[in-house]
Amino acid sequence: MDFLELAQRLNQERLFVASERLHLRSLNEKVQKMVERLFHVTWIARQQRTNLDAMILSKGTDSSPSACCQRANLLEGLRFTDGYKHLGFGESQYGEFVQALRENPRFLAMCLAAGEKLGPDTIQRMVHVIVDSIYGHCMLPDDEKLVLQLLRHLMEMQLASNENPLRLLRHGTCAFGRVYKVFNEGLFSAKLFLTGALHDPIMNLLMEDELFLDIDPSKAVVRFPLQERLHRFGVEGTQEYVANLQRYRNWTINKLVHLANRFAAGIRDNLYCFPSSLLWLVKQLYNTMMKAKKVEVREVGAMCADLVFAFFICPAIVNPEPYGICDAPISYIARFNLMQVAQILQVLAMSKWEEIDPKLMDLYGKFERNCMSSLLDFLLEGGVDEVPAVTAVQMQGLVRTAVLITDSNLQSLIRFLRQILNDSTEKWVDKQTLHSLLSGLPSTTFASGFDGTGASSLPSVPTPPHTPGPRKSILGKVSKNKHNRGSHPNVDGSSTEQSQNGLTMQQQRQQQQLDAEDVVVTSNAEIGRASCRERV
Repeated sequence: MDFLELAQRLNQERLFVASERLHLRSLNEKVQKMVERLFHVTWIARQQRTNLDAMILSKGTDSSPSACCQRANLLEGLRFTDGYKHLGFGESQYGEFVQALRENPRFLAMCLAAGEKLGPDTIQRMVHVIVDSIYGHCMLPDDEKLVLQLLRHLMEMQLASNENPLRLLRHGTCAFGRVYKVFNEGLFSAKLFLTGALHDPIMNLLMEDELFLDIDPSKAVVRFPLQERLHRFGVEGTQEYVANLQRYRNWTINKLVHLANRFAAGIRDNLYCFPSSLLWLVKQLYNTMMKAKKVEVREVGAMCADLVFAFFICPAIVNPEPYGICDAPISYIARFNLMQVAQILQVLAMSKWEEIDPKLMDLYGKFERNCMSSLLDFLLEGGVDEVPAVTAVQMQGLVRTAVLITDSNLQSLIRFLRQILNDSTEKWVDKQTLHSLLSGLPSTTFASGFDGTGASSLPSVPTPPHTPGPRKSILGKVSKNKHNRGSHPNVDGSSTEQSQNGLTMQQQRQQQQLDAEDVVVTSNAEIGRASCRERV
């Protein structure tokens, strides 16, 4: 009886363990599908953000409203397919190529620094390809670490070796500045800090948008129409006019001081959640510039202040919508007042290293001394590790196994590296390493163009946790749905589109290029170590 009871218990245990294993596998499949969907949605959202920025800036003919709208329509109808269906045997070679670039941020920094001579449009596109595609917009901790190392190497190559690094940084065209902008725009911890620090002050300002709050006293009067100006201030040149103007100036100053103090308090109260990645980068900048000894301490402090305020906090104050800080409509007057507050905070942060205009001391003299610059001193306290710390503890179990990149961007990246290789005057880049990378690629180029056939960029069969997958890379593409193909111009219908929409031939060619653009997804077994999927 004892053996029979033992056998029954063991059988029950076996059934229980098997049931739990099936349940865990089912949960893992659900998590994998959610992660897969998250990566797809994030990639599309980033492309939409880039498209919107291009339309706002309107730089070049490919950023016209019609071209941007065409690109937005294509993004709405994308589906993801496995790369081997598009590249065949060359898919593994492209995967190894992308993996080698991803794991060598110093080499990428050399290429970006060397590629600046190819033009601002080229380097900007390569920055987006590297950050958004190769590093997946830093969604995973490993990607974030690698981008931080990329920024540190760019800092050493471009800023530390320059005779006037402050001017180079403020100009915003160097590779370091471009990568830093794309990096902090998509950093989740940065959005948490900005929302906590700026949401309440911004909403308070939006409720008080009746009048322009000008910092410059010479512009205060011209904001009003002639009749309202006479009503408010009287006849120009009289004592009544001077007294009323001074009274309005005092009211404007008090209002700006009140609003700016609200913003300063919000930033100060939320410093505990300041992104550790940006904190590490600011400390690295300070230490790197101090070791270089090419500029004074005053300029080093000003560069750190620009990194925190001019390129991170102040842009979020002026345009809070892209950061998710608020979704309330912002009027023209409120936007102007937000710009004034951001300018005040930036001047206060720089006051320790740069003198304030004496004409504006009636405004800045009402703030506490070093009220904002002391925040930067607090951030610079303590040492800094050589390797950045992992911030997203909840995502440490995820490993990247796929890289989403457009067909044209992959070709542009390869062409960009070949141009650097063929540049005989370039001394920064290791030409031998670059040659070995490019020589491993297939000699034939893959076809570009939406073919209307789409599937998931990741395999439909999930891989259980800690299960090694086949050693092959993935290269996928994104294509538009079949039912959307007819709504976009093509080569055969270009003349018809011209007659209906009144588009020029140049605009038609741009739309045809958009219609033919593919999105390539590159990954490697060494990147993911788990059957081409995000593994939990």
